[in-house]
Amino acid sequence: MHSILRMRRFPTPYRWTIVLALVMLAIGTAADLAIPRLAQTVIDQGIASKDVGLILRLSLGGLGATLLSAALRGFYYHLYMSQLRHGTDAASAS
Repeated sequence: MHSILRMRRFPTPYRWTIVLALVMLAIGTAADLAIPRLAQTVIDQGIASKDVGLILRLSLGGLGATLLSAALRGFYYHLYMSQLRHGTDAASAS
């Protein structure tokens, strides 16, 4: 039990990075899950009622969800790689 409590201190310097990663993961997952739901609504409501305005709005929403998801993944990748690079530089400096 003592070793588990000692391990709590290791992620402490990365606390905000971990929180940011979890928030970005939740937002990215929500955006990913919204895309099929928007496609379903386009088919069930937009195409069935031949409402071009609804189809256009939902398609733009799907595009926005895709761009948001891609931007979050790119930012997270950049954040992760900068942390990894920082760790590699610190290790090679010693």
